[in-house]
This record gives sequence, C-alpha cells and structure tokens, in this order.
Amino acid sequence: MSVSLASLALIASGVVRLWTDCPFPCLERIETPAGWSVTAAAVLWKQEPDGFEIALAHALDRQWGAFQPVAGLSLTSGGDVWAGAGLRWRWGSDRLWLEASFMPGLYAAGDHDLGHPVEFRSALALVWGLDDGATLALTVDHRSNGNLGRENPGMETVGLRWSWPLD
Repeated sequence: MSVSLASLALIASGVVRLWTDCPFPCLERIETPAGWSVTAAAVLWKQEPDGFEIALAHALDRQWGAFQPVAGLSLTSGGDVWAGAGLRWRWGSDRLWLEASFMPGLYAAGDHDLGHPVEFRSALALVWGLDDGATLALTVDHRSNGNLGRENPGMETVGLRWSWPLD
C-alpha cells in the first residue's frame, strides 16, 4: 500500500466518520483515557519475512472529534529505528472496532534502507476491547517515504498489539 493510498484511505474514513456521527462542533476536544501499547510484529521486506519488530506507543488523553494523537517508537531485529507521531481513528462498537492511523516520523536504517530519513507509517488494526479497558489487536502497517527519496522500497509489519489505559 503506498503512502498516498493509505493517506487517502485515512482521510476518506475520517470524512465518513465526521459526516455520519460526529457531534457538532465535530472537532471539539474530548477527554479520553491515555494509554500505552506494545506491539510484537513480523517484518516483511520486499514481501518476504525478514526479522521482527518491537514497538511502543502512547495515546494522549484527548481527541478531537474522531481523531486521537499518538506517538510511537519501534526497533527491528535488523537495527532499524523509527520514531514519529500522528493521529489514529476508530470505527465500530465498544467491544470490536477497526482502527486506522497515520504517523510521519524519522527513520534510521539498520538492515533495511528505506531511501529517506522521513518515513510515513500508516496502519490498520482489528481491535478487541477487554473488560478492564485493555485491548488486543491484530495490526498491519506500511512504512514509505512517499517518494521523498530516489528509492522507496517500503516495509510492512504484521503483528499483535496489547494496549492498556493509564487510569
């Protein structure tokens, strides 16, 4: 999935969310529980399995309409490091939902040269809410430099995420 396609999907999903059930004023600040998450994922490099990744993310205690700020850091078994921040959006029930996120960030290559130090991370997750406020999710993400560099091979991860609220 290219960064432009992922960005378009996130924007389109946000527009649909805003049109369907976002109360007026739609981007009003809403208090929401802050939380941490940890993800263990397989790295796919040029569509082939190539190591693993551990990621840590923090969701802030607020959202604007359907959008919640989130920041993350990840490290692959090949020594690649990515850190960034952006927005996530969710759609569904209290127990099961789809989540999309988009986070621009900085990238330091280890085994995987993605062609530029600026990499955009777009992700989709199927999330299950647990009784204690924690969640489990199946995640898929894609990193791309959006053709900022001469080369743009991209990298994907497929993983399992556990999140827990801070309150």
